[in-house]
Amino acid sequence: MAVGSILWLHGTGAIDRRNCRQQLRSLGAAILQYRSDHEGQIPTGFRAINFVSVQVLEKCPGAVSGDKTGGKEDPDYVFVNWHEWFTITNAPPDDYPLVYDRKLSNHHGLGVNVLSVCGEVVWDKRAQQLKNFSLQHPEYHLPIPQ
Repeated sequence: MAVGSILWLHGTGAIDRRNCRQQLRSLGAAILQYRSDHEGQIPTGFRAINFVSVQVLEKCPGAVSGDKTGGKEDPDYVFVNWHEWFTITNAPPDDYPLVYDRKLSNHHGLGVNVLSVCGEVVWDKRAQQLKNFSLQHPEYHLPIPQ
């Protein structure tokens, strides 16, 4: 592979990561609005958010177009439905993951963006933080990006 091709892929990956991060921030703002409108409750998934472009927000800018699982196109992000374990009076901690990239391939296998319950978006290199979280909390059965 030529050096120019490597630089192009690296540059494109950085742009995709930045766009993904910005998209998750927008989704985080929509979730905060939902929580404000619903007495602090966290939505159960993407469809619960009454947001005009939620379908667009389900697609990661770095994901390969048309990637399908189970015969239908899946969102490029995992939305963790914390309702099974937490209630309004016992909300999940702010640093718990809420939305994150479904696949490492969304960002050339380098890592994933993670939106936490508090609305912060962080880069998780090789999904290591999610893997550690899953090991510490196996009861939640979080799908780990592969």
